[in-house]
Amino acid sequence: MTTIDMTEVQVLQQRIKNLEAMLTQATDLLDDMVRSGNVFDICEYLADAEEFVGESRAVLEGELEE
Repeated sequence: MTTIDMTEVQVLQQRIKNLEAMLTQATDLLDDMVRSGNVFDICEYLADAEEFVGESRAVLEGELEE
């Protein structure tokens, strides 16, 4: 049986929270894009999505901490 360091547990819990937050943001962004019939709005959403992709990758790789 292996002993799990509480620090590791806390890091994993924080990563899960970060992933949940990013999933919520991604879902909201996609929902807004789908509901928008306006090309101008879609262009703004795509600009936001580009930044969001970088943040999401950082969360997935465990580099973003709250």
